[in-house]
Amino acid sequence: MNSFFDRIRYKYMQFMRGRYGFDELSKKMIIWSLIFFTASVLIRGLWFLYPVGCVLVMWSYFRCFSKNVYKRSKELIAYNGFLTKNKKKLALLRRIWKERKTYKYFRCKNCGAFWRVPRGIGTTEIKCKICKEKMIRKA
Repeated sequence: MNSFFDRIRYKYMQFMRGRYGFDELSKKMIIWSLIFFTASVLIRGLWFLYPVGCVLVMWSYFRCFSKNVYKRSKELIAYNGFLTKNKKKLALLRRIWKERKTYKYFRCKNCGAFWRVPRGIGTTEIKCKICKEKMIRKA
């Protein structure tokens, strides 16, 4: 009986030779499609999420069985770049929300850097450490 499963595994390995296979992006697409399927079934007004979930599943399997490894690798690199860029922004937003009662955050008009000032000190002058721009703000 073990040889039967060995033959199936060998045939699968032969089929997948030269193909891209599952990666992190494909897994995330499958997870999001399951979320979309569940939301479309549980909430009546979200019927349009079902076709979106179907497209995500099809695209994920297309990526898995694709023989164009170079393009799939570039897609994964672009996805990871997008993710890291947005993770930093999301972490900053979480920090601002967490410290909203004790600190006031200001953005430099010149370079775009964020600076925090303790709340309740009144009007203060903030000097950007990156571009040396001076701002007078109320904290």
